[in-house]
Amino acid sequence: MSGNQPTPKMTNLPIGIEADGSRQEFDSMGTVDVPAHRYWGAQTQRSLLHFSIGTDLMPKEVYHAYGYVKKAAALVNAAAGRLPEWKEFAAPQNDPASVACATVLVCRWLAR
Repeated sequence: MSGNQPTPKMTNLPIGIEADGSRQEFDSMGTVDVPAHRYWGAQTQRSLLHFSIGTDLMPKEVYHAYGYVKKAAALVNAAAGRLPEWKEFAAPQNDPASVACATVLVCRWLAR
C-alpha cells in the first residue's frame, strides 16, 4: 500500500500539552482556530463553539481504553503492510502514532 498514497507535507504546527497559542484546522465547512494545547480538530472545536451545553468530561478509563485500541490498530495495520510508507514504524516507541497513543494512555493532557 505504500506506493498508492503520496507523502503529505509535514509541518511543524503547534499541538499538544506544551503548545501555546492556536492553530488553524479545516474541514468541509472551512477553517477554525483551535487552541494549540488541545488534540481535537475543526469539527470538535466548531461543536464546542455552537453547542456549549455542559462541562461533563469522559471518564479517564474511557480515554485509556481508546488509547489502547488506537495503538493496537496502528501496530497491527503497520505489521500487515496496510499503511503508506510515510506512516510505517521505524522505531515503534518513537513514531508519531505511538507517541500520541502513549500520551492518551498516561493522560498527560488531562492536567490542562
